[in-house]
Amino acid sequence: MDFREDVHDEVRPSLGSLQSYFAKCYGTSRWRTLRAALEAPAQKVAWLNLRAEPPKASLPSTVKLIVHKSGSAFLMCSNGSDGSAELPAPSPCQLCSDFYPGGSTQKVTSHYLLDGASILPALALDPLPGEQVLDMCAAPGGKSLILAGQLFRQDAAHATPNSASQAAAPPRRTSLLVSNDKTAARRGRLKRVLQEYLGPSMVSDHGPVIVSSVDATESRVSPTWPMHFDK
Repeated sequence: MDFREDVHDEVRPSLGSLQSYFAKCYGTSRWRTLRAALEAPAQKVAWLNLRAEPPKASLPSTVKLIVHKSGSAFLMCSNGSDGSAELPAPSPCQLCSDFYPGGSTQKVTSHYLLDGASILPALALDPLPGEQVLDMCAAPGGKSLILAGQLFRQDAAHATPNSASQAAAPPRRTSLLVSNDKTAARRGRLKRVLQEYLGPSMVSDHGPVIVSSVDATESRVSPTWPMHFDK
């Protein structure tokens, strides 16, 4: 959103009305702060795919690792830039041996680049393993990846029983993520992103990750959806 003053004369009256409207909504002082934030370059971050084997190369000195309390990990620049130049490019990696102790030839992508603000809704939702979660407007897929990382974060711990008590424990409820988008083109991209980062076997009509096409303005649900969602 751009509120620059160097606009054409015919645009300036509507721009002034827009600024007056938001100043009235938020108050002049707060709107000034919000406007500055809207005009600032977006801060890029990288969501680290914990299903991928960690890269062996060290990070540049301008990039720092941040681990959220949920276990989600992110890279961001520490030098005040927007991160578009410093953050490394995503690359194909082997599936992490913690998830596949017997080994796998399947490849997933190392990390996903997105705007810093985009990670906040997924982290605030705080899904727990075993819950059923709906991302109603999911494309292009960044927030769904973060949700999946939280929902399936205990898969590695349960990949193989490491004790008799764990082997005898009752099975935990299966995590489910439904990533929905009504537009075919956006939905196609969404599915490709989820398969590329989580692995094709994670994305199917039966879960644990389902891609659906429901229009939220209509009173219907998909036959692939569960009876209810936790979040």
